[in-house]
Amino acid sequence: MSAAILAGIVALVRQKRPNLTLPQLHELLKSTATDKGAPGFDSEYGWGGVDPVKALTAPDPVTSTPAAAPGSPRRSLRSPHSGGPTTFLALAVATVIWGGGLALVIFLTVFLRRRIRRRIRRRRREAATRAEPAANRRGG
Repeated sequence: MSAAILAGIVALVRQKRPNLTLPQLHELLKSTATDKGAPGFDSEYGWGGVDPVKALTAPDPVTSTPAAAPGSPRRSLRSPHSGGPTTFLALAVATVIWGGGLALVIFLTVFLRRRIRRRIRRRRREAATRAEPAANRRGG
């Protein structure tokens, strides 16, 4: 199964059950998978195909991992670095860089457009001045 589909199913399960730990989520997906190929884990299908309906409707799994002691940090799918001043600073720097790049592109577009127009005008004038003496010699 593709990673994008699996990620979508994990997002749905996490939305319905935000209190699941990583081992519980892993166990839930394994236990509700539709077995394909040889029974159990195999090299061709892994644990099988993920069944989103079963994963969303199955009862919460009981894992063999020991319960966390009270007050200890709980493992979560969320990044420990989400939010805060570092994220804001990174976003601000990225915005400035992106905006500066956009300004540079606009400046170069305007500058090059003017330069090309000047060059075209100059060539037309030069062509007109070259053609003028030849016309005077014939007609004059």
